[in-house]
Amino acid sequence: LLIDVQPNVISEELTPKLVINCSISNNQVQQIDMIKFLSLGRYNENSKEFVVLLALEAATLNLTQHVQFQRSQIGFGNMYISLTFQEPTQSDARVYRCNVIGDNAKVTNISVVSKKEVKYETISTPLIDEIRRLKKQADKNQCSSTKEEITDNKTERSKLSFVGSSEVINELIEPFTLTCSCQVSNLHPDTNYTVEFMYILH
Repeated sequence: LLIDVQPNVISEELTPKLVINCSISNNQVQQIDMIKFLSLGRYNENSKEFVVLLALEAATLNLTQHVQFQRSQIGFGNMYISLTFQEPTQSDARVYRCNVIGDNAKVTNISVVSKKEVKYETISTPLIDEIRRLKKQADKNQCSSTKEEITDNKTERSKLSFVGSSEVINELIEPFTLTCSCQVSNLHPDTNYTVEFMYILH
């Protein structure tokens, strides 16, 4: 019975995904002759017990999802379960447990478990703080500026777009690109506009 977590240390907004794999090698578990269920769970600090997230019935390969997650993918097959969290947060840093239940010639409903802990690490540097700031702005992707026309009291809206690609690995060695662009609305097509300065500060 194997459980594997990648990575075992996560940092919010810097770790792109967390993968938990629960599997049975060679379809065999010590002390169990007939495997009935394979489940993946994690520890709940409030109830002080493990909560089953996914359960796989060995005979039919029917998977039951006991807890719904956002930004997650589930994989399963013959004696394995895989759960992937996209952009994991501090709440995903828990102890995860792989549990197999089965019978042998003498005992029924034998339970064998294997556990792995995922830890959370807070990293703060000027570069990382800036990356976090850009990721928070990613949902907006653009901001708008407003210019008042004194002559006719009309409002002309132009758009200043600022987009940052922040696909960053843990080692922080991948480059990221900042793109700044300006688009003026066409409320007055006879008027020519010129952008004199455009720059990015950090």
